[in-house]
Amino acid sequence: MCTVIIRIPHGDDEPVQLLAVRDEDPGRAWDPLGAWWPDRPGVVGVRDRRSGGAWLAAEPAMGRLAVVLNREGEPDLPDERIRTRGALPLDALAHRPLDGLERMRGFNLVTIAAGSAEVTSWTGSVPVETTTLAPGTHMLAHDDVDDPRTARIIAWREEFARASFDEWPALLA
Repeated sequence: MCTVIIRIPHGDDEPVQLLAVRDEDPGRAWDPLGAWWPDRPGVVGVRDRRSGGAWLAAEPAMGRLAVVLNREGEPDLPDERIRTRGALPLDALAHRPLDGLERMRGFNLVTIAAGSAEVTSWTGSVPVETTTLAPGTHMLAHDDVDDPRTARIIAWREEFARASFDEWPALLA
């Protein structure tokens, strides 16, 4: 399951720190971080070859990043009518409204801008929920932020909270 670990600073002069792991479907073809979308100058991301969208995208010059994770919830539609979630990070960076959700599987969308982070969640029911993360270290996977139903959050969130950001890759390993 894909996972995001995020630390929101207590002060305005510190950056948001994020570690994002995509491990849900390792066989799905993707392209490494790059400027894959000519119609979106300044946007870089990890492009999904099948859908053309992004799992993670950023607009470095603007200090913005968005990453989408799968979540429960699925519309009662045939697969060919399902809209890809890969458009969500790109739309978030472009400040586009989240349209067509009724044709999309469930998701958690993390958006970082101006030293803060929001998580927008969709489970197939209205309304869409948006949570602004408080200062501190948080984990997100298939359920809610810091959800005790998620075993890896129970096992690892406090470890990441105690570790410095520089220690996160080693802790992940």
